[in-house]
Amino acid sequence: MWVDYARVSTQYQKPALQLDALKVAGCEKMSVEKASGARRDGPQLVAAVQYMRKGDTLFVWKLDRLAGSVKQLIEPVEGLEAQDIGFSALTEAIDKTTSGRV
Repeated sequence: MWVDYARVSTQYQKPALQLDALKVAGCEKMSVEKASGARRDGPQLVAAVQYMRKGDTLFVWKLDRLAGSVKQLIEPVEGLEAQDIGFSALTEAIDKTTSGRV
């Protein structure tokens, strides 16, 4: 299953652009969060990852939707990898899935 995670930093920002792109990519389950980029343990992200099973893929529109820095990005992506869950960022064409399908 392809699961997406969209995040905006403030209540005034809208996730529509992210969600539209993720829908076009074929994501099946949507998770939206309003939280700072420095926060890696947002409840929607945690719930999305807990929902996922081996072979699923977590999609984000851009890398900065998952983490505020490269250093912050490494740990969650390694955690997904350890669970045999793929990761893909649409705008950076990063695909850490077994299918290679983006």
